[in-house]
Amino acid sequence: MAKRAPRRRGGRLRRRLRRRLRRRLVRLWFGTLGRVLPPAAAGHAERLFSTPKRLPRPAWEEELRRSGTPVTLAGGLAATAWGDGPVVVLLHGWEGRGTQLGTFVGPLVEAGRRVLALDGPAHGDSPGRTANPMVFARALLDVAAEVGPLEAVVGHSMGAAAAGLAVARGLPVDRVVMIAGPASFMHVIERFEAAIGLPPRASARLRALLARRAGAAPGELDIARLMRSSLRVPALVVHDPDDLEVPFSEAEAIVRAWPGATLLRTSGLGHRRLLRDPDTVGAAVAFVTGARPAA
Repeated sequence: MAKRAPRRRGGRLRRRLRRRLRRRLVRLWFGTLGRVLPPAAAGHAERLFSTPKRLPRPAWEEELRRSGTPVTLAGGLAATAWGDGPVVVLLHGWEGRGTQLGTFVGPLVEAGRRVLALDGPAHGDSPGRTANPMVFARALLDVAAEVGPLEAVVGHSMGAAAAGLAVARGLPVDRVVMIAGPASFMHVIERFEAAIGLPPRASARLRALLARRAGAAPGELDIARLMRSSLRVPALVVHDPDDLEVPFSEAEAIVRAWPGATLLRTSGLGHRRLLRDPDTVGAAVAFVTGARPAA
C-alpha cells in the first residue's frame, strides 16, 4: 500500500496540471477569437454555456434509482419516484441528475412524503440539448401542473435558482429549500465570461444570445430582485462560505430579499459535499415537514 501512495499523488498532480493547461488554452482561444471575430466567439461561448454534458451516474445513484419507480412527465421529462404522500421534488444543478440529491430520499419517504427526483431538460435521461435556469423553471411549473400542488422543492445550484424563478411565476408550493443557489443569472454569466477570458465586445453579443434563448434578459432572471415582492413562501437557503462556484454572498442577497427566508450556513462543505452532509439533509427534511430551523 505504501508504494501506491506516490502514484496516486502523482496522478492527482497530473490531472491538476492538465486542467490548468486546458483553462489557459480556453482563455487564449476565446481571448483571441473575441478580439478578431466577436460574433463567432459569442456564438461559441453561448453553445458552451448552454450545452450540458450528460455525466454518468455513479453506482450508488444507479442502485437508488433501481429502488424507485420510473416516471415520465410532461414533455418526456424523466423522473424517479419513491413513497406516498405530499409531493417533494428534488431538482439538481448544472450537469447533474435528480438522483444526485438521493441522500434526501430515505428521510423524506420515512417522513411520509412522495419524493420525485427530476432530471431537468437536457440532463440525465430527459430529452433536450440545451438548458438554462428559465428552462428548468418552466419544467418545474409543468411538473406541478401535472402532479398537483407541491409540498416542497429541494433544489441545488441551478435547480435552486430555477425553484426561485418558478415561485416568482406562481409555482404552487408550500416550502422551498435552496442549496448553494445563485442570486443572479447575470452573476453566473459574469463568472463564466471571466473564466474563459471573453473580451467585452464578444460579451455583449453573448448576453444578447442568452437572452434570446431564455426568453428573458439576464437581468430579469435575478432571484433576489424578483423576491422583493410580497411573496411569502417559506424558504430555507443553505450555503457554505467555502463554496468556490457560487459565492456565499449570493445566499445572503437571496435571504435579504426573500420575505420569510432563513439562512443556514454550513462549514467546510463547498458546493456539492453539503448534498451528502447528514446535518444539512436533516435540517432540510425538518424544514420541509414543518419544523423551521434557526439560522
